[in-house]
Amino acid sequence: MRVLLVLVLGALACSLNPAQLAPEVIPPTVRPTDPPAAMPTLPPTAAPPTVLPTNPPTALPTDPPAPAATQPAAPFIPPWPILQQGSQGPNVTALQYLLRHRGQNIAADGIFGPITRQAVITFQTQQGLTADGIVGPQTWPALVQGLVLRNGSSGDAVRAAQQLLYEKFGYLDVAVDGLFGPITEAAVRDYQLSYGLGVDGLIGAQETWPSLISDAP
Repeated sequence: MRVLLVLVLGALACSLNPAQLAPEVIPPTVRPTDPPAAMPTLPPTAAPPTVLPTNPPTALPTDPPAPAATQPAAPFIPPWPILQQGSQGPNVTALQYLLRHRGQNIAADGIFGPITRQAVITFQTQQGLTADGIVGPQTWPALVQGLVLRNGSSGDAVRAAQQLLYEKFGYLDVAVDGLFGPITEAAVRDYQLSYGLGVDGLIGAQETWPSLISDAP
């Protein structure tokens, strides 16, 4: 009986699939996983621009400034002399010739007397000046105002200039004849050069008349 049971079991075992006999293996359950969170990416940082060394600008050569034109210094002319009754000399003679040129009928003797004084007062009155009979910084300019002498001029104004050149400044070849000729012009030019005036041979109220009357020899 026991032998029969063993045989039956053996036959049964042989008829079974070995795979059926093996215990069923259940695969492990795989849970779905979330995809990994993406890490935020920062934008690429721009590199600072490379500063290349630069050479300092080359200064262009410039011409030196032109020197400013300078005006020649005006010659120094002393103040007008003061003449009044009792004065004498070449300035008085020149004054008398200038008064004659202005219409006063007086002698040119180099002596400032009552007649010359009255002629001065008359001239001052005509010119609207203070009529005091004294010839100074108001009367002298009025006497020579607009009076320009040159080669070819003639009259008492020329005699006034010739008297000053001859008697006061020693130009002995100048004749007091009232004729402005080559000798008088040469003396005027030499005088102008010697006293630092503009050398033009003219006797005008701007420089030469004041210098002839005011300057000392």
